[in-house]
Amino acid sequence: RRPPRSTLFPNTTLFRSYWSVPQDRVKDRLETALSADVTSGQPLAIGMDVQIGELTMKLFTGLGFKASDIVLRTRPVVPNEKPARYIIDDVRVRLGLFAMLLGRPSYSFVAHALSGSVEGNVSGNSDETHVEVELDKLVLNNVPGIQASTGGLPVDGTVSGKLDVHVLKNLLANANGNVDVDIEDVAVGDGKAKLTVPNDPFLSAGVTLPRVKLGKLSGQIV
Repeated sequence: RRPPRSTLFPNTTLFRSYWSVPQDRVKDRLETALSADVTSGQPLAIGMDVQIGELTMKLFTGLGFKASDIVLRTRPVVPNEKPARYIIDDVRVRLGLFAMLLGRPSYSFVAHALSGSVEGNVSGNSDETHVEVELDKLVLNNVPGIQASTGGLPVDGTVSGKLDVHVLKNLLANANGNVDVDIEDVAVGDGKAKLTVPNDPFLSAGVTLPRVKLGKLSGQIV
């Protein structure tokens, strides 16, 4: 006797429910979750205003979604400071269905931005979260947030690196792991932009610095 369809395909209901969710609603909720403050307890929060241009749900190539034309805006804490704006070309996220069924939700992602790529895996539960991220040749040229952090001086170079962190009890104070960073062809200044340091009697008006080549910088944070 042929078994019932639900026995042959135990996840049919899950797939049907996933596919029937309105994509606009998913996009709105995802924007809200990502835009939340990092201290809110929201696991997807990045503390920046997030706007997603287009969101497509994926099923047959792996349960997940693809988002494109994503705009991130920082929230300056210094008065009169303009927010920095970043653009991510696209992000593909795949959910770990079997890990989810075993009580350890996980997802992997691949993103393209700044002429490079970022990929990683995130998994965890109430006891621990494990995050792995790899950067591949992100171009720093004309990135507004970096220029603002160097006193207005432009920074050129390409960044690659790896992050491998375990967060016990999902408390940031319990995080342990490594961050490896390599920056190649580093150069600071262009002979035009001025280095400014507010409230400094000598640098508040700005000092023009020539282009300084620093070569390659490597470091590790434990």
